[in-house]
Amino acid sequence: MLKKIYIKNREAIDYLFWGVLTTVLNYILFFILSKSPITGEQINNSGFWLNFYNTLVGIICTLFAFVTNRKFVFHSQNTGVKNYLKELGIFIPGRFGSIIMEDVIMSIGHVYLGISTLIMKLIGEVFVIVFNYVWSKFAVFRKR
Repeated sequence: MLKKIYIKNREAIDYLFWGVLTTVLNYILFFILSKSPITGEQINNSGFWLNFYNTLVGIICTLFAFVTNRKFVFHSQNTGVKNYLKELGIFIPGRFGSIIMEDVIMSIGHVYLGISTLIMKLIGEVFVIVFNYVWSKFAVFRKR
């Protein structure tokens, strides 16, 4: 029974699995980078630094997500360096768009509304996951 459910919804389940791993990686890296190595306390977690850490982590996670989405979720059959770079060239702008979307959501929530950074990051991730799935499925790894 579970196998039938998986087969019927394989792409979405695989995307969620790898998306969760990407999100976990995102949170771990963000947590590590935004802590002082000396005191262990949050480093000036507003404005520029908040977005700087989030963007740096977003770049790392974008590369991880590209590889996992290409291979394990959408099973891209495009071969050769030219096709690989073409997919990467479409994937990256979508992911950078989602990083900016998350930065804006985090800034509005944390800086202007005073909501916890991690809570705002979680809220931002919900929007990012939906956007990234649609972008990947219909723009990057669509069947050509």
